Amino acid sequence: MKKNTGSVHKSKSLGACVSLEDFRRSTIMRRPYGYIGVVPIEEIQISTKSRDEVPRTLLVLQALWGKKRLLDQILSILAEQIDKKDINQGAEWSGIYYWRIYVLGVLKRKTDWTYDRLWDSACNHQKICQMLQYDDLNLGEGDIDELWGLIEDMSRITEKTWDKIDSFVAKWGQ
Repeated sequence: MKKNTGSVHKSKSLGACVSLEDFRRSTIMRRPYGYIGVVPIEEIQISTKSRDEVPRTLLVLQALWGKKRLLDQILSILAEQIDKKDINQGAEWSGIYYWRIYVLGVLKRKTDWTYDRLWDSACNHQKICQMLQYDDLNLGEGDIDELWGLIEDMSRITEKTWDKIDSFVAKWGQ
């Protein structure tokens, strides 16, 4: 077992002491957009044996996450379409807002869910919560309210915009 010699940071959200080194490694260094309790997208464990469309869709989204240039193009297209001025531009990676919209939009298109079903799945499906970069064990009231705003913004994306995004993704898949 590794001996912990780093300084200690008291985390209010965890209610426990963690070393400063572990704290930095889990938040700032590895995931500048992440929070304690949020699983990095590349580390989400998604079943490859399921025949349901949700895990298969999440696997594709996970693979897209690792393609920075493609992801930047997708999120830029969404940013142009939605044009949100009130997104937190602070320490959090502001692109996470557009990533969440993209994930919700892809799920809506692949599953043909109603908006209510999409919202319910985003709130209650562990892997979807993880892909949206929410703490799946502690989805707060603010997160639940934000999901409705994300779905509302996602619903404003035109079919032409989705087709443009799909063409970038199709080129990547070849």
